[in-house]
Amino acid sequence: MTRAHPSIRLGLHLGLAHHPLCSRFRADVVHVGRAHLCSGCLATWPAFALVLPMALLARLQGAPAWALLAAGLVLGLPQMASYGWRRSRAERAAAKVVGGAGLALALTGLLGLGLPGPALLGVLIAGGAGSIALQGLRMRAILATCDACPFRRAWDRCPGFQAGMPPTDPTAPAPLLSP
Repeated sequence: MTRAHPSIRLGLHLGLAHHPLCSRFRADVVHVGRAHLCSGCLATWPAFALVLPMALLARLQGAPAWALLAAGLVLGLPQMASYGWRRSRAERAAAKVVGGAGLALALTGLLGLGLPGPALLGVLIAGGAGSIALQGLRMRAILATCDACPFRRAWDRCPGFQAGMPPTDPTAPAPLLSP
């Protein structure tokens, strides 16, 4: 049986947190009840959900599609830049909120341009590929941090990787992050 690439396995096991659940990633994970959530997603997606209806309403009231698209792309720049810098949690959260709003505006503007179906699909696929590439850069940074850890990507022994998963080894060390 072929094993998945370690970064894919890491992402699948950590689910909505997107980060190992250890103290080195404390600023990247938010605890909501028993769930571990990515702090960036927790900032981005609610902003997207709040701005999308307003962007659609603006478009229905005559806002030019190209202006919504341009504004969305500009607002997306801080979020894209946040993958390359490690600022404070508040600065990264602000970049993610602005990026979520930008995504809603850009999507509304793109859909309003009236592109033919294949062209629209191509643009959406290109945007998705760009997003995956940015996530790959972030995953590379996560793996570099894991390489500096004493567990060195030994996922079967890493408490940050095992946290939140069903126990498989009763002698395994406890997770480094408290619930």
